[in-house]
Amino acid sequence: MGNHLRAILVLLHLLAICTLALPAPVGGINERSYKDPSLQATFGDYAKALQAVGLDISRKELQDRAWVVGKAMVDFHNAAKKPFMPYYQATGTWQGWRMFGYVSRKPARLEVYARMAENEDWQPIFIARSSEWDWRATQLDQERMRGLVNDHSWRRGKGRYLELSRWLARQAAADLPQAHALKVQMRSLPLPSPEQLREQGAVLPGDAFWEVEFDLAELR
Repeated sequence: MGNHLRAILVLLHLLAICTLALPAPVGGINERSYKDPSLQATFGDYAKALQAVGLDISRKELQDRAWVVGKAMVDFHNAAKKPFMPYYQATGTWQGWRMFGYVSRKPARLEVYARMAENEDWQPIFIARSSEWDWRATQLDQERMRGLVNDHSWRRGKGRYLELSRWLARQAAADLPQAHALKVQMRSLPLPSPEQLREQGAVLPGDAFWEVEFDLAELR
């Protein structure tokens, strides 16, 4: 009897987890995401690929059909997982990480600069994924930290970004006693076309945004 009960509970657990893992564009079916230039460009690329194999479909037609199918998938997903919601909440088995729905055409990286004296220029101390500017890179280039920062590359979660910036300023005040000020920013890295990449030879940094400066003397 005990083994049978254990087997039933295991099967129910697997059913709950597999139901939660059903593919669905959760969070991606909304007007804001569909107006995103990166997604518009992605639909355009898919439409061109389908046209190349003989299907007569425009970007807008493909986008409209994806909206209908995607919404149906989300509705089914919500209905299927509803009976298991108390179980997810009680056991902490909620799925918080999802695969990317589409690629940003303008990703961004985290950059940190220090000013060693009041009238000196800003000097980089951390550039994401740089082997040269690697202050606290063990933390800042860690996988989960990169996942958090990626949200800011979409210009989302500015409140959390400001909290991260203040934390970095406090760490710099302790790590760099000679530093006068700190600047934290995001810098866009527009993805070039294959032709542009061949001409440029590399992905060239774009504009900076969300610049925040701190007086480190006030934090010591």
